[in-house]
Amino acid sequence: MPDSVFPPVRSWWLSRGSRRVNGIYVPANSSASPTDTSAQPRGGGKYTIDLTYTSGANVMAISIVWYDAAGGRRAVARMPTLIDIPAGNRAPLRIDVELPPSQWAKWVPVIEIPAKGGHDFLIHTANIYPTQPPTPETSVFTWPGQWWTNTGRQSGTDLTVPAGGIFVPWATQATPVKSGNWEVVFTYTSASPSRVSVAHNKFKEADETKQTGQSRIGDFDLPAGSNVVKAVRFTIPTAPDPLWTPQFQMPAGSPDVTFHNIEVHEYTPDPADQEPPPTPSGTVVTLWDGASELRCTLTVWDGSQEIASAADIS
Repeated sequence: MPDSVFPPVRSWWLSRGSRRVNGIYVPANSSASPTDTSAQPRGGGKYTIDLTYTSGANVMAISIVWYDAAGGRRAVARMPTLIDIPAGNRAPLRIDVELPPSQWAKWVPVIEIPAKGGHDFLIHTANIYPTQPPTPETSVFTWPGQWWTNTGRQSGTDLTVPAGGIFVPWATQATPVKSGNWEVVFTYTSASPSRVSVAHNKFKEADETKQTGQSRIGDFDLPAGSNVVKAVRFTIPTAPDPLWTPQFQMPAGSPDVTFHNIEVHEYTPDPADQEPPPTPSGTVVTLWDGASELRCTLTVWDGSQEIASAADIS
């Protein structure tokens, strides 16, 4: 966790509260904030407030006090939403704050416990720092040290693959199929447009002797360019083989392509992007439960389209 840009809470200004050995006490209808001399530059405008507190179920408001470059107090802006606080004893609470637009250069946060709905609040620690960018998700396959290639040429972290070249993670890296939804992100350089073929290697165990087969996933375009980032997504079967690796191959006639990085991550599909299956148009039959008719539609479906069929039910 980064260091706080503001001093420890026991040095903060209090409107009606009091300092305790284990923090600061902020009763209802009162506030606490770093002192004017602690005002910090606005910076990127996004901050994280990590509190440790003791309280019953409570509510909190946050205001921003603005200062000019010389440290003179100029304006106060209250954030628009009350924050619900669950009951806790030395419990952690993380609040992400985006500073509103302002002409002023510096700021301090003010933590307010409102009179309506607020209750006594004990703050043990407050760590306030610029919000950190999200940690990039780690690829499930280590690039490039644990990859095999038949004709590719490795130089540092670059792998240059000619036409017909195959490159694939080691079998010992075979990973659980999980949901079956996977994204591959290529970072590469190619002097002219190319394509890459992707296949699904199936494993019972992470051992090259335990591979049970391979299925073709498809071909994907690689536009020409330098340090191009291209992401492709696909879905592989979740059974019966529990483990997998991707396998890549450059088609015949393709130019040499230098891959600087390949990352593979599981992803969660957006429900809005899912197309519902078409309404079946098969033979309509009637079932009888002994008391009433039950309508149903009989359709043969191969997973992507209906298959013409006939039914003889007697």
